[in-house]
Amino acid sequence: MASAKDGDDDDQAAIVESLRRGRLDALARAFDRWHQRVRVLARRLLSDAAAAEDVVQDVFAALPRAIQGFRGEVDLQTFLLAIAVKRARHHQRAAIRRRQALARLATESRRGPRDPEQDTYRRELGLRLAAALDRLPLPQRVAFVLCEVEEQIGRAHG
Repeated sequence: MASAKDGDDDDQAAIVESLRRGRLDALARAFDRWHQRVRVLARRLLSDAAAAEDVVQDVFAALPRAIQGFRGEVDLQTFLLAIAVKRARHHQRAAIRRRQALARLATESRRGPRDPEQDTYRRELGLRLAAALDRLPLPQRVAFVLCEVEEQIGRAHG
């Protein structure tokens, strides 16, 4: 007599094989089955519901490509949670870089003669920029911050 665990293993194997074949219905099945666990982990790691949702979407968007490296040494849920941990770390690092870039922008704005109107404008601009960056998908945020960091490094060394 087969146990429920055996049925889960068979279903998981079918999802993995279908994902490897590029079947979108398998991605939908994986999402339906594991998205809640990925979301809970991401929320606990990031303490930000919106950022956690970004991570959930990133995990499942990356799954069709990542599944090619899945060797079956762990179950698919564990594999997905590992991807979520990596994506959450990436998200945190990007957020840190974004805050550092905004802090540099604020520091640069303080150099030179003080103009209260200009200071207010720059503060508002910084807040708008931060809000706009937070609305961007993670890959676009990372690209922006990296360009900003590279430009800052280039100015410092150039």
